Amino acid sequence: MSMMRCVKSYSVRYYLEKYIIFAGVYAFHGLGYMYINSKVKTDRLYDVSLPIDKAIPLIPEWSWIYELIFIFPIFLVLILDTIEEVKRVGFSIIMCDFVAYPIFLMFPVMSVRPEVPMNTASEILLNFIYYIDLPTNCFPSLHVAVSMVSALAIYSKKRIHGLWALPLGVLISLSTLFTKQHYFLDVVSGLLLAMFCYYAFYVEAYQERLFRWFSEQFIRA
Repeated sequence: MSMMRCVKSYSVRYYLEKYIIFAGVYAFHGLGYMYINSKVKTDRLYDVSLPIDKAIPLIPEWSWIYELIFIFPIFLVLILDTIEEVKRVGFSIIMCDFVAYPIFLMFPVMSVRPEVPMNTASEILLNFIYYIDLPTNCFPSLHVAVSMVSALAIYSKKRIHGLWALPLGVLISLSTLFTKQHYFLDVVSGLLLAMFCYYAFYVEAYQERLFRWFSEQFIRA
């Protein structure tokens, strides 16, 4: 189905279900992230920085690209036109959270942020990002994981959209390095997490088999 399909061809129930699923997923992701961020114990922090991290410069202008992650939900809503696809991408994102949150608590990695002046719009935006997002919850990078799961889902739906979605996902991933929000290993682990959750829960939909198995066990009991 085309992203431009006539609105009248869909029922009100379809739109309600679609938007409620997306709203629930991103509410869980955002609120869960902030809650876990507030619970990370900073008395024991781990350093996963590599020499490459020191070689990567701080470029405040990349903060605009960093924030582009928020356009992915819009395009997911527009491009994924079946409730099944919406459920699968939503479950994939939530599973990224479920894998990452325990790691944040048990293996807290903290990024070392430089002092950034506020002379330009880019520097003001970067300072705002630093203010609202504590420098923990780094490994793996959920910013990378969510953006790449979204990009892969869009690519799988229609290859033509992948021509912009995948490069955008890569640019957003790189922006976490140039804004000093994440280390190189945070990005690599976030990418691996995205690939795992995308394949397991979007492509193969293992959750459906698990739900079916649990239902069968419940019926037998």
